[in-house]
This record gives sequence, structure tokens and C-alpha cells, in this order.
Amino acid sequence: LEAPSPNTPTAARHAPLSLTQFLQQWTGDPDDSSFRQQLDLRILRAIAGDYEAAREPLTMVSAEQQAMGSRLIESLIAIREAHDGDPVQAIADVLANIDSLRDALRPMSELRIPVVTLCREVRGFGDYAPLEPATFLAGAAAEFVLYCEVQNFVSRPEEDKFFHAKFEMRTAILNRAGETVLDIHDPDVVDRCRNRRTDCFIPRLVRLPGTLSPGEYVAKVTVVDKLGEKLAENRASFRVVAR
Repeated sequence: LEAPSPNTPTAARHAPLSLTQFLQQWTGDPDDSSFRQQLDLRILRAIAGDYEAAREPLTMVSAEQQAMGSRLIESLIAIREAHDGDPVQAIADVLANIDSLRDALRPMSELRIPVVTLCREVRGFGDYAPLEPATFLAGAAAEFVLYCEVQNFVSRPEEDKFFHAKFEMRTAILNRAGETVLDIHDPDVVDRCRNRRTDCFIPRLVRLPGTLSPGEYVAKVTVVDKLGEKLAENRASFRVVAR
């Protein structure tokens, strides 16, 4: 190494690059135009503060991936800038972007029915009186309300300015052998709300015939999200006992 020279500007030729310099030189794999590769580059650009480049649309991806990538970048930018200005408004902006990201993820997530419960009465979302124990007497007609919570469905605004979610629902009562003893088909179940819901409940009144033999039974629910083209199932058990 050469001896240092006083008052002479000096730079290390092999020093680590700054993030901005790295991005200027990094081209990535020219043959890799995958969603992951493109998203990685835009995340790095957002971290480097180059928001214009970070917001460039992805190419050769699905509409769902485009929406998800765009809203992820906007969420990162909002979080990164949250320390500036009014902190309350900054937090509100971050939450709004995270909500938009959730909306983009929902069409790609699995439809879920996390709760299925036999009830005496359903008063509202999460507000119901379960049958405990879920037991009915043989030889007599009986009824219950089947409470079902549904998550991760797609809803879209329509001309009435409401968000509509559209379902098809089938409720089947199965005996211990797996045979269907009662089948209820609801082809058009519609939920309307002025705001986009993240979940909802569907109450189904079920009337059991008095001809059911004593034994173990299952109430099986199948819900189809027509807009999201997704399906989910869940079940709850009950007993019919002799008098």
C-alpha cells in the first residue's frame, strides 16, 4: 500500500456499496421476470427512497398479483414516512394501506367457515344461544338454527352503492353411516353492506323430521363464494336419543 499523503482526497475502491449504488448496478437475473424477482426489486427501491421506481407496475403477472404487489409497496412507503408530519394522520394512512393490502390478499386466500354451531336463537354476529347439549328426542319433529361464520369471501360494489357478496349454501344432515337424511339447498344467498365486509354470518333454520332414529348425526355445511369461485365446508354434530 502507498503511504498516505496529507490533505489528499482518498476513496476506497472496494468499499461496500450504498443501497442506492447497489440498485444502480444490480440488474438481477435477466432471465428471471418472476413475481418474486420483480417485487424484491421494488421493495429495495422503496427502502432506498426511490418511490417512483418502486411504484412501477409489475409485468407479466396476474391482476391479483399486481394489486397485491402495488398495495404492499404503498404500505411500506406509508410506514416508512409515518414519522413525518402529523403522527395521528400518518398512522391512519398506514392502516388504510394495510386494509387495502388485506383487500388484495382476500381473493387469493381460502374461503373459511371457522364457526358452525347449532343454536336456539341467533341475534347477530357472534351473538347466539347455542344448544348445549345438542340433543333431540326421537319420534318428534324438532328445529334449530345453524349459525355459520364465513371469512375471506369476495364482495363487489354494485349500482345500489352496496357491496354484494354472493353465496351458494348446502346444508346436509348425515347419519352415522354418512348417509344424507336431510338436504337443504340455498342457491342464492346475498349479503349487502355499504362497507366492504371482512366476514359475515349465515343463519340457517333446520327442521328435523320426527322419523330420525336415535343415534349420532352431523350437520354439514358447504358454502360456495360465487364471486371468488371458492368453496369451504365445516360441520357440527348432534344426537337424537330415545324417549
